[in-house]
Formats: sequence, structure tokens, C-alpha cells
Amino acid sequence: MEDLETGLSPTDFWYNYALPLGHTAEAVKYAICALGAAHRAFKFQDMKEHPSLHELRNLSVQQYNQAIHCVKAIMEKATTEQHMEIILSCCVIFISIENLHGRYAESLRHLKAGTSLLISLMSKTDPTEDLREFEGIHPDDRATNTPKFLNHASQALCRLGNDAWGYARDMIAPDLNFDATTNNDLLFPRSGFTSVGDAEQSFHNVAKLFEADRMFSALSTSAQTQSHSDESQIEVSFMTSRVPAQYQQLPLEELKPIFNHWSERFDLFRLQLDKSKATSQEVLRTRALAVDQALWTGFLKCDIWTDYQQDDYEEILRRAESLVKLDAFQTNPVFAFDGSLIMSLAIPSVRSMDCDLQWRAIRLLRSFWRREGMWDSQELADILEAMMIAKSRGMVTEDMLPWDIPHLARLLNSLQLCDVKIPQGPLLL
Repeated sequence: MEDLETGLSPTDFWYNYALPLGHTAEAVKYAICALGAAHRAFKFQDMKEHPSLHELRNLSVQQYNQAIHCVKAIMEKATTEQHMEIILSCCVIFISIENLHGRYAESLRHLKAGTSLLISLMSKTDPTEDLREFEGIHPDDRATNTPKFLNHASQALCRLGNDAWGYARDMIAPDLNFDATTNNDLLFPRSGFTSVGDAEQSFHNVAKLFEADRMFSALSTSAQTQSHSDESQIEVSFMTSRVPAQYQQLPLEELKPIFNHWSERFDLFRLQLDKSKATSQEVLRTRALAVDQALWTGFLKCDIWTDYQQDDYEEILRRAESLVKLDAFQTNPVFAFDGSLIMSLAIPSVRSMDCDLQWRAIRLLRSFWRREGMWDSQELADILEAMMIAKSRGMVTEDMLPWDIPHLARLLNSLQLCDVKIPQGPLLL
């Protein structure tokens, strides 16, 4: 759980649903045991000769198979809300297990299945129904508090879906972005945030509005393109939005003030943060959020990514280096359910025209071992290093480089560079 808390998604799903369900539902219990064994194996993977490594991997597989067996049995008789919640909880846990093992194709398969089920369940609920008050509910009853459960599950799968889009350009479930839970602080008040948790939650809400707009535009463009081809046209279908009407599908120019307001409030919070009283985790989370702020600030100056300025790439790296230097930032393997640090370093590594800056980003990725969903710092460093070698030898040019990691990995693997290892996970996507 300590590793999961370093991700972007709120931990409510894990503390309030997955763990309590593990005490009452066999499928979830086995899934959590499989996740624990996979996580321990991930922690030891830099110690190739560790005596427990093989045993942990076998244990993870055994518990995983038991969980799948239980889920299949439930699916044959799934008639209650709790049955659906057990299946959905297992799906989220399975995604994490597959990401830990580097089996990203299987992770996406579970993600697609989970989002399909979630959207089906959410379409049967009243979008205007108030979510019932969650405080004071006994842990054993929390998983049956369906509207609240669906809300937290959608946040988790929404983050994973957006990560999948960034990594593989695979649009899993754009619909989930339209279930953004927005607060009244999108444009008000003007004071700084009271905690890093508040700043993170507000940033998630702003990010989901951007993702919803971007996903809708991308799907519309994709549908229009395919309508002129021989392939069947993509169906663009979104569930009823729970985003306030005034924020739905806003053009980028109208979304910018919303981010700028968040950024101003976050800057005030950073100025007011007393580092002598703040915990090491609060400082770490604040600096991680500052990396996101730098990435988005640079992005919003551009009409297209190629307009991104070198100074903005530099600022991303400066803030990332400041984060990695913290004692609380572990250099031993850490797995986060999701995140944006590694993706933030991938962008200047691939798109910057400054070789020194690109190598600086790769060295920073090499300096720690962190996996955020599918984004693995060491795997990405391998791919980007191969890219730099291929460019230096004139084997590829900038205009040949694809935007997504799997296509980039396959391109570089086809060059058969000596002494370069391309990881299998992205190659199989």
C-alpha cells in the first residue's frame, strides 16, 4: 500500500473496497495475495539471484489462477450488485498484477473488460442521483454502497485508461473522462490549497476535463477518417455526462483559464508550505505535482507538440531532478498504480531537439527504478537509449519516430542494434 500511495489516483478504492472485500470474497482475497506476491517479486527483480524470487512468482501465478477460477464461477451466477463489484474489484487488481509482471497486453485486456463492465453498470444508474454519504459506513458494508463504489472505480480505471492512451495510443474508454467529479473550486476561490491532497484532487478534476475534450476530439476525428475508408466506421458513443453542463466539451482556449486558476492556487500553496512541519511524503507529493504543473504549463502554450519550447522541457527536468533528490523518493524498485513522472520525462527525451537534454532525461530515468502502471523507468531508458544510438548512426530521423512507446520499441527492435535490449512488454502490444 505504501507504493500504491505514491500514484496519482486516490487510494479510496483500495482502502475502502478492495481490502475490506478481501476479508469476505474469496476471489478478491486470492487476487490481493497474487498482487502481494507479484509486488514482492518486483521489489527483488534487481537481485537476479534472490532465493525467493522464483517462489514469489510461482505463488503469484497460483493465487492469480485461483482468483480467476473464483471470478469465472461468480460470472456464471452474477445477479447481485456485490457480485458485479467483486468482479470489477478483481479486474482492477488483475491490471496491477499484469503491469507488475510487465505483461502489458494482458493488462490492456483486463482494462477493456473492466471499463466495459463499469460503463454498463453506470449507464443503469441515475446520473443525477446523489452519492450516499460514505462516512460512518461499516467496512463490511462499503462494497455494497454501489454509487460510491462505481465513482471510485471509475476514477481508478479512468487514470489507467488515460495512461494507456499516453503509452500505447490505445483509446480504452474515453467515456470515463465524462464522469469527472468536479468541485466548485475550478474557478473559485482565489486562496491557496489547504493541503497537497486538495491540490491533487483539484488537479485530477481539471485533467479529466482536458482528457474528455481531447478524447472526444480524437474519437470524432478517427470516426470521420474511417468513414471515408473501407473499414467499418467507429461508433462514437458516450454515456450521460456527470460533468456540469458549462464544462462539457469546452474548447482548449476555454479550458486554459481553469488550469491557470488551479496553477495559481497551487503556487500559493507551495509558498505557504512549511517544510519544517510538513511530512516527507507531503513534500514528495508536492514536488511530484510541480512536475505535472510544468508539463501542462508548457503544453498549454502550444498549438501542437512540436511548438513545445526548450525552456519548458528544461523546467520539467529541473523539477523532476528536485523530486528524485528527496530522501523520501526511493531509488529501489517502486510500483505505483499510475503516475505521470515517467511519462513527463519521456516527452523531452523523445521530442526535444537538444541531445544533451535528452541524455540528461535518460540518465535521470536510469537513476531510479519506478513503474507507474505500464510506464517503467528502466524499460523506457532502454528504449530511449536505443533511439539515441540509432539517431547518432543515422539509422532513424526525427520524422520517423512514432508517438507511442510500442511502435517506437518495434521500430528500434527491427534495427537489430548490437548490445541493445528492447523490453518484451511494449513489443507485444
